[in-house]
Amino acid sequence: MPTPSPDERARWHRQSSELDRLLDLDPTAQRERLAAIAQDEPALAADLSELLAAAGSNDGLLDTGLGVLAQQALAQAEPAPSSEIGEQVGHWRIVRPLGRGGMGEVFLAERHDGGFMQQAALKRLKRGMDSEEILQRFVQERRILAGLSHPNIARLLDGGVDADGRPYFVMEFVEGTPITDWTRTHNLPLRGRVALMRKVCDTVAHAQRQLVVHRDLKPSNILVDSGGEPRLLDFGIAKLLGDAQDAHETRTGLRVLSPAYAAPEQIHGEAISTATDVHALGVVLYELLTGLLPYPRNRALTTGSVVSAEYDSLVRPSQALRRLDAAELTQCWGTSPADAARLSRLVAGDLDRIVLTALRPEPERRYPSAAALGADLGAFLDGRPISARPDSSGYRLRKFMLRHRIGTAATALALIALIAGFGTALWQARIAREQANEANLQRVLAEQHLERAEAQALRAEETKRFVVSLLKSGNPELSRSGAQTTAVDLIRYAAAQVDALDDAPDTRAELQVAIGNSLIALGAAEEGWTRMDAGIAELRTLGEDAWPALADALHYSAMHDTARGRLAAALAASEESLALFDRLGPRADLALGRIATLTTLAKNAQFRGDLPASQQLYERILAERRQLLGTDDSRLAVDWNNLGATAIRRDRYTDAERAYSEASRLLALDPQAPESRQAWLHLGRAAALLGLGRYDHAEAAALQALETAERTLHSDHTIVASVRLLLARLYRYSQRLDEAAAMAERARSIHAAAGATQLGWAEAQLGLILLAQERNAEALAVLTDAEQHFASLSNREEADYFLTAAALAFARLREGQDDALAALDTALEELVQRHPEPGNALAETLGLRADAAALLGHDDLPRWRERQLAALVALLGPEHPRSLAAKQHL
Repeated sequence: MPTPSPDERARWHRQSSELDRLLDLDPTAQRERLAAIAQDEPALAADLSELLAAAGSNDGLLDTGLGVLAQQALAQAEPAPSSEIGEQVGHWRIVRPLGRGGMGEVFLAERHDGGFMQQAALKRLKRGMDSEEILQRFVQERRILAGLSHPNIARLLDGGVDADGRPYFVMEFVEGTPITDWTRTHNLPLRGRVALMRKVCDTVAHAQRQLVVHRDLKPSNILVDSGGEPRLLDFGIAKLLGDAQDAHETRTGLRVLSPAYAAPEQIHGEAISTATDVHALGVVLYELLTGLLPYPRNRALTTGSVVSAEYDSLVRPSQALRRLDAAELTQCWGTSPADAARLSRLVAGDLDRIVLTALRPEPERRYPSAAALGADLGAFLDGRPISARPDSSGYRLRKFMLRHRIGTAATALALIALIAGFGTALWQARIAREQANEANLQRVLAEQHLERAEAQALRAEETKRFVVSLLKSGNPELSRSGAQTTAVDLIRYAAAQVDALDDAPDTRAELQVAIGNSLIALGAAEEGWTRMDAGIAELRTLGEDAWPALADALHYSAMHDTARGRLAAALAASEESLALFDRLGPRADLALGRIATLTTLAKNAQFRGDLPASQQLYERILAERRQLLGTDDSRLAVDWNNLGATAIRRDRYTDAERAYSEASRLLALDPQAPESRQAWLHLGRAAALLGLGRYDHAEAAALQALETAERTLHSDHTIVASVRLLLARLYRYSQRLDEAAAMAERARSIHAAAGATQLGWAEAQLGLILLAQERNAEALAVLTDAEQHFASLSNREEADYFLTAAALAFARLREGQDDALAALDTALEELVQRHPEPGNALAETLGLRADAAALLGHDDLPRWRERQLAALVALLGPEHPRSLAAKQHL
């Protein structure tokens, strides 16, 4: 293709510059300016009139970017060179052109290698587009794609320089439909559209976590594939945060963006942030809900006042729906006009607020990231309060009562009583403390008065402890009433009273920790951590008298850090807590707090993959608690439960069954024990029975655990996910694969919403099921996520991680990736090196290696089958159902 001439380049710059200027004018001023141009340059005026007409339409012409529009017109005037068809670029052969832009061209390409064929999209620079600026942008796109690994982002496969010295890269070829078209043609209902958009937000959030801002999000860059999964494309103008500002960002005529979806700061040439992508996502969401764009394509964004006025006049999505005529409504939703009012009611309120917050003209007033926007979409789907709505007590209370109708009254009364008595309790404490101090210091009061003051102080202290205890009872895992006692709004109301305790810093600090602990457990994690950190910081300033409270607070912090996978921070807090307990000496009133800290240390060791150390700690804890409480105290049930869980992880199923039986016996001795704890014990016993091969008994125990957990907690609790995951394994071993997949999918969604450490294993289990169903592409995507989540939420030293890595390699092998067998062998070698004891992960990994040998037709298949069987027999015995099934393959 010939290089654009200097005259053509000058015409392009002139045209683009004038177009920018015209778009900033009102219609009358535009006509006057065009008339003036036409007097001297009639051809330019004609071109600009055509471009302005396109800008005012909804055909998306300008959405390719102002800076490349004229170059595209020049490029499209030339036919695609037939010589390019069949051209070899690196390992790839060009099949046909897919599209051309201002600086690059994209082709469908094929690669034939070792008996398999792969199709991909090959993008390279056009001839002549070799300026420093364009080369920099092209190389940056390749660098950005190389740093992203997500199943919903088109993957970078290859790259290099062709025979003419032009850089190119090859990426996954995605066949799909723009998200707005896909939702229309599939008549996707409201919840489905919101759920789909939430997936898009999660995908953009992945890029943002790698410090990448896309900057050109629009429906044509968000395709939905045949499986209904959104796929994010085109990082051609993406920016790595922290990089120096690109020269092309603000130069007139070289603004590479899509005006209909661009944020005000993009058009003004101001600083770009993650909130920039949020604005584009808000536009796409508005379009999904209404079939319309929130602003006209020739929007005038020149000053802050214009921006604010434009936003203030924005039609809410719910109002826009009511204004659609019959044809427009059918086009967008495939529904009857009579349903417009119903749709409007569903969108009004939370969805309106979400969209309007995303579209805020000021970046600092939008959602700060795609993850935050996605979280609010998830809250809408779950019926939880959204963060974008002002925190009015009436709004949150309505949400709370809708979700937990039963038990609301009891919780409200309890916390209202707390609030009512709070001031009195603190007043009594302060008066008592002053009286006691005065008595001690001045020695002028009678002994009787001193005793009375000390008694009053003791009563006040007990009242304070009651308040702390009542706040702790908001944790649904500890409360006997389960999730029905959730009352975030009322706890926040109590927290407001705590902030005013200037005269009682010790009380304020303890209550800050207690409130933070409850808020974290109730799902308000960010707010909870703020409270807890403030309480811990204040306790550190109060001297030795605050050490017991500080030790407890550090334990709570470590407990929550362990749950969210921050193992190093949890370990440091636990060790500091234990050091404080040791300095305080062997006090009976502190013994249980010290044991709790040891328990969190044991869990930390467990999550780090050091199972022997974890078991030693649990055995030490059991011995200390027995010495303190006696052999038959119901509080020992938790220690037996922990020992059972460790035995399961070490594949010692007989020991596990004994531990869970003892835990059940002890828990039955406590009539006040929360019934939700029984769900854990049923789950543990089911896992032990599954390991022992007693499948029918295991299923019965697991279903009992599921019923108890869903009844006493809620259907989205992580305990429920753990039970469903166990059932998924059981059904996989029993070849009930459809039931297994359904259980694993649900477990994955729960763990994903909670950000739990078990997410990686949930995805690994689902991936193994999908492999058994030969749903290879889906398995590859899920197992890729699993491998990533083991790194971010759990630990890569666990045996289950190496099984996950092996399963991912096997999925890649099935998809024809030539380096996959070596990756599988590496995972197996590392597993044997780090976990030499016989275990389930080893047996399953050997099974995958044998399946790989069978797939490839290798002669060593019998050897791998024998190793798999030997591992199963060593682990489970020769008569276990899994051992018998393995024998059939010999």
